[in-house]
Amino acid sequence: MLIGEKIKTVRTEAGLSQDALAAELDTSRQTISSWENDKTYPSIQTIVRLSDMFEIPVEALIREDVEKMKEALRKDKEQKIQRNKDREMLNRLNAFRFFGAFTGALTAYPIYNYFGGYWTFIPLALLLSAVILTIPIQIYRNKYDLKKYQDIVAFFDEKYDH
Repeated sequence: MLIGEKIKTVRTEAGLSQDALAAELDTSRQTISSWENDKTYPSIQTIVRLSDMFEIPVEALIREDVEKMKEALRKDKEQKIQRNKDREMLNRLNAFRFFGAFTGALTAYPIYNYFGGYWTFIPLALLLSAVILTIPIQIYRNKYDLKKYQDIVAFFDEKYDH
């Protein structure tokens, strides 16, 4: 049971309305409702006051919430690790795409001019690789919903914020 459910349970067992509990805690009925519906979380001072008021250990009030918070933090850490891996892969793909497009475009005319049409498959292969590398880049962009330049910049800046 999460803290919101526990607050509601002990409040109703004590025969208190949300208004009465709010008056005891110097807060509003909406705040009590928000806690009971797990929309917001009471401050640690409020948790201690609830513990004293209902004679329940603080640990009993927050134990499952703490476990849930630990799980959320673990998942968040795993997601950040995956985002960093994806970010590195996106950097590599962009570098290879740039290299293929730049080298292919830069060498197409000289190769055609000096070696003939047969050897133009080299710059064409480089240009084709640049086009093909756009596919996994788009997959990463769609995965992280990177549609605008500001989304892409925010995605890459996140790496340096932590």
